[in-house]
Amino acid sequence: MITGGALFKGTLLKENVINDNNSYLYNFNKINVFIGSNNSGKSRTLRDFFSNIDDIKFLKYQNEDHQIQNYFHSVISYIRSSFNEFKESGIQYFYIERLDKILENFTSIYDYDTSYLLELGFEIRQLEGVQFSEYTKNQYFIDKTIQQLKYEVNNTLFHNINLSEALLSKDYNKIYIPILRGFRPFISRNELLDDIYLDRTERDYFKGKGVNSKDIFTGLSIYEDVKKLLLGTTEERNQIKEFEDFLEEMIFFEKINLIPKYDDDVLHIKIGDKPQLEIYNLGDGLQTIICIVFPIFLKRNKPTLVFIEEPETHLHPNWQGLLIKALLSFEKHQFFISTHSSSFINLTDCSIYNVFNDNGKKHIVHSKLESDKLKILNQLGYKQSDLFQTNFMVWVEGPSDKVYISHWLKTIDSELIEGQHFSIMFYGGSTYKHFLKGDSEFSLDFLKTINQNFGIILDSDRKKKNEKLNVKKQEIKKLFDDNGAFCWVTKLREIENYIAISDFEKGVLDFHNKEDISLDKDDYGDRNYVIDNKAKKIPVPSIKLSQDIFSQIQKNGDGSTKGIDTKLLRKSIETSLKEKMKSGFKIDKYNLAIKLVDSNIDISSPELRERMESLAKHIRAANSI
Repeated sequence: MITGGALFKGTLLKENVINDNNSYLYNFNKINVFIGSNNSGKSRTLRDFFSNIDDIKFLKYQNEDHQIQNYFHSVISYIRSSFNEFKESGIQYFYIERLDKILENFTSIYDYDTSYLLELGFEIRQLEGVQFSEYTKNQYFIDKTIQQLKYEVNNTLFHNINLSEALLSKDYNKIYIPILRGFRPFISRNELLDDIYLDRTERDYFKGKGVNSKDIFTGLSIYEDVKKLLLGTTEERNQIKEFEDFLEEMIFFEKINLIPKYDDDVLHIKIGDKPQLEIYNLGDGLQTIICIVFPIFLKRNKPTLVFIEEPETHLHPNWQGLLIKALLSFEKHQFFISTHSSSFINLTDCSIYNVFNDNGKKHIVHSKLESDKLKILNQLGYKQSDLFQTNFMVWVEGPSDKVYISHWLKTIDSELIEGQHFSIMFYGGSTYKHFLKGDSEFSLDFLKTINQNFGIILDSDRKKKNEKLNVKKQEIKKLFDDNGAFCWVTKLREIENYIAISDFEKGVLDFHNKEDISLDKDDYGDRNYVIDNKAKKIPVPSIKLSQDIFSQIQKNGDGSTKGIDTKLLRKSIETSLKEKMKSGFKIDKYNLAIKLVDSNIDISSPELRERMESLAKHIRAANSI
């Protein structure tokens, strides 16, 4: 009954208890996720599925019955012709495009997989004539066609689908991993040795439902579990060794030892050459992964249904990726997950079930098409860009730098696609000191947890040609170079200095609607501050005294101006104020960058071209292109 590592693949779930709207859930895959907004009922659905799974009946279409297939073929033909009539009437509507894509799966009369038939049927059941009212003047035709479509669906697809009904084979395990999990109980283990997470989970969710407590794993029992296996048979002892090897290969990439220390009741762990420590002193993310994969690994040799509540809790997206990789390595297991994470939702081999409430009833709708995925991610608060897990990350100082680098990369190599082959992130100027800071020196550890392939672009902030880089930037450049990572510390002052001065000046004039400006045209000048020559000059609240007056104040020793002629002092102040009169302004760096890029600024600097070509090569290597 196992197909492609999925117990239910190609089968259909029939269970009214967990789905108040439709009587079927279909298209199960290796990983199946229940998603929805807060309080939509996705976790309750997961728990109901877990507690009722032994009694749920499954249906499978017998495609050897050619008579039934031919009848279905006539229905599909009718549906196709109806859609064609819709299109000929000029009706373009989301459901028509959606149903068209479903129909593409029916390539021959002997190729009617039941899951596609049911998907088609459920979509047609949701059609209502009023949905098309703004698209057509022939509402009667629409209403009549939809009524006939629904009749054919109800009296053919759903009437004849019950060809093979059976309980799921009992030869499988199941595991439930609740959201209340971890290695640290709220009460000291010395006071209470029971699994209080398990007790809470059973009483709150499964009381009177006949759930076996051995099928629930919260993490609090891991000390006793590991100890019993290490004190057991050779085969049992080997299980721990194999699990340690699994953690090394999939998660830590260093040698791992799990130690139920004899004078403690908490599992200890040793990672590589690091000191041994209590497992709860690991980061919450690593604890989460171990807590989830440990019970799954122990049942790796037998088909197992695994139910996990929100596995992304405490996990950075990079750790979520590691967890997903670990889960997919269990060939005999199938996973059912409640989640808000785009990392799980956007998996290729994943079926998504959107759980929502409507008029007090819970609905569970299978979502297959990419348009559904985007809609679901939007409902959960994700942007479309969150879908992409690119193979290279470029770090720049700010949003305007992101605009320029994206444009120049496209100029150098038009085949590289931002969001697919690379992403550009900005770190906010001097804050590089924080995200590159290790325990006592600069480190790449944080960047590597986000993406193993990365580069950085830093402004030199030089104010003149022969000025040396500050020590911190020298250290960062050496760190990246030593690790073979891309690092460009600009020779010129900052990114804006690589734009042809004529283009930059014209951009400032046009964008800021000025007629006459002066800006520092030197390669090491500050182009972000511009003088408006036609604006009224105003003094700034700072002065610079003449050296003679300042020397007298120094002689006084108390900061006073005693002994200085008041007329001379006043003249010095007025001279300083006149010299400091300003009519300048700071440019809008980000929006000016967008305007300049839209005007298609070229790459005039040999250094800029060389560095962009180097960056493009790094991105290509990371993407194996």
